[in-house]
Amino acid sequence: MSTIRDKAEGILDAIPNRDIRSNVGDDYFKYTGLKHETMKANWEKGGIMTGCNAFVGWYSRALGSPQYLGRFDLVTYLPSIGKSDAWIRSSGSRRPQRGDILRHKSFHVDVCDGWDGNILLRMAAGQGGKGMGCDVLKRVRGKAAFGSNSFEGWIDIDVFFGQASRPEADPAMQWIAGWWDVWDGNQYYYFFEPTGDVTYVKAKPRSMGAPPKLPLNQGEFTIDNGNLVIEWNPTDGGITIETFHGARMGVGQMNGVSSRYAPLVATKM
Repeated sequence: MSTIRDKAEGILDAIPNRDIRSNVGDDYFKYTGLKHETMKANWEKGGIMTGCNAFVGWYSRALGSPQYLGRFDLVTYLPSIGKSDAWIRSSGSRRPQRGDILRHKSFHVDVCDGWDGNILLRMAAGQGGKGMGCDVLKRVRGKAAFGSNSFEGWIDIDVFFGQASRPEADPAMQWIAGWWDVWDGNQYYYFFEPTGDVTYVKAKPRSMGAPPKLPLNQGEFTIDNGNLVIEWNPTDGGITIETFHGARMGVGQMNGVSSRYAPLVATKM
């Protein structure tokens, strides 16, 4: 385990294993820097303030980050500070590790506190609010098996703090990078990245060099023995797996089949 993982575990282990309420004692302020009175004043004006981002901000500082990471725009903020490699898009079989900073698809951030089998454990503030009359910081256990479609992604703290490098893009997959026109009776546009990520939209892209800002779904792909296999994040009750044949350098069109929908044709744009 890396030095930063050890440090993260020490920080998380030191937080009391109980509900830490903003209106009881000093611990909530200790771990967030946010006063109960500040949230109460916000609620009285119709606001919905909680300390979810304040806790992550405190945690990032405790790890030694010079930047305050208790923010919701991590996917765009990290590139602005030269840390784009530390952002791991939630997709397929990827899993955060204990200590990683999680960005949910809802406006919420917290910290991975480990795993119980396939159940994600989190350390999170924002577990109360105006309706409770206080905010709560506590350990949260997932109610079901981990689903990557609930998260935008996370900060890999090993990469962020320079104690590991993100695997390089596979040069053998550079040929597929970019936009593909995909037809199965309906029109789609897939954007492939040589890192193994794929996203799609239904509107024709305006820029050929950039991924979609608001993809309709995302997944992971692999290429093996001339077969391109995409595993999309679960939607409409299940995972969709698509297999395209004849995937090799220089190809401009591939035929494919779907585990749930009609046959497909993909054409390089």
